[in-house]
Amino acid sequence: MGYINIDDQNLYLTNSGNWQEILEIEEKSRATETNNNNRSGRMRGFVYTIFGGAGAYIFYILNQKVLAIPLFVGLGFLALQVLKYFKTEFGNRYKIPIHKIIAVAPQGKDGLKISFYNAAGNPDYEVVKEVTPNGISFITGLVAQNNTL
Repeated sequence: MGYINIDDQNLYLTNSGNWQEILEIEEKSRATETNNNNRSGRMRGFVYTIFGGAGAYIFYILNQKVLAIPLFVGLGFLALQVLKYFKTEFGNRYKIPIHKIIAVAPQGKDGLKISFYNAAGNPDYEVVKEVTPNGISFITGLVAQNNTL
């Protein structure tokens, strides 16, 4: 989950869609994958801690034999809002040079499988979900145009 930014040289996978974020982004490599996994793991840990805390509090209230339906609903809503807020942080952050993209293929109803050569020159791929129809057309057209040059 995240955003795709594109300029004339690179396709960027970002968490915010903010162009300032792309200044720090490097090409996909073993190091960027490790950074993405560590960052994502920390964020998931935080979200799961919130869920665990809410669950423990609900368990405590049930053991006290106090029924507070608005509190249950509020805690559930809070937990879902935390998940929604941090969902983009679970996505990958790196760039793919457009000239290294081998192919783009539809993946499911609203996704793309982007095949490319990573920083080490090895074949790699990324599956991007929830891409708008206009985004799919734009990216496939851009890659098709680049492959004909």
